[in-house]
Amino acid sequence: MSAVTIDLPNALQVKLEQIAKESGVSVAELLIEAADKLSQIDTLEKIKKLAERRDTRTGFDRLLAAVPDVDPVHPYDLIK
Repeated sequence: MSAVTIDLPNALQVKLEQIAKESGVSVAELLIEAADKLSQIDTLEKIKKLAERRDTRTGFDRLLAAVPDVDPVHPYDLIK
């Protein structure tokens, strides 16, 4: 893991400390969670763009064919 040092306005630092305390985590953990969520959003956006470029019925059918045919775990997941 690497370290990053940033300068924050005092008001933002106080707000981050408040949110972290309310969440029961350190400021570092809070920022790591936020960075991870941003990374997930970025990945999702890339996947959406890729899907838009490859949007074909054949691709969709191939994707559905790759889904295993298993019974739902929960009864409310059944399609009737």
